[in-house]
Order: sequence, then structure tokens, then C-alpha cells
Amino acid sequence: MTDTEVNAAWPGRLPPEVEAFILETVEMIHELDDTGLHEMTPHFYQHGYEQVRMSLRDLLTILGHDPDA
Repeated sequence: MTDTEVNAAWPGRLPPEVEAFILETVEMIHELDDTGLHEMTPHFYQHGYEQVRMSLRDLLTILGHDPDA
């Protein structure tokens, strides 16, 4: 999707709660990326998966999709 398409879909600025959600999600992904090799345990992967899954569900909901459909 181009910047023009994104701006057409979201005219003006994003609502503050959506911007906050995006920033939190980006921070979470950075934290996962910055994890050292010795910390990458099965628990790390399960926790990371759950965090990404919840963020993706929230994003789908924000975009008007029902993640349970």
C-alpha cells in the first residue's frame, strides 16, 4: 500500500489511541528483536507469539475486521 492509499484510508491524523497502539506495538517488536540469544527460550517464543497475536487482533479490529470471523 502506498502512502497515498494509506492517507486516503486514514484522512488526517490517526486517532491518538491508534497512534499510541502503533507505538506500543513497534516498541514490543523492537524488544523482541533486541533479545539476546541466551534469552531465546521456549518461554520467550511463546510469550512473543502471544504478544504479536494480540497486537495483530487489535490491529485487525482497528481496521474494521472481525478477527473471529
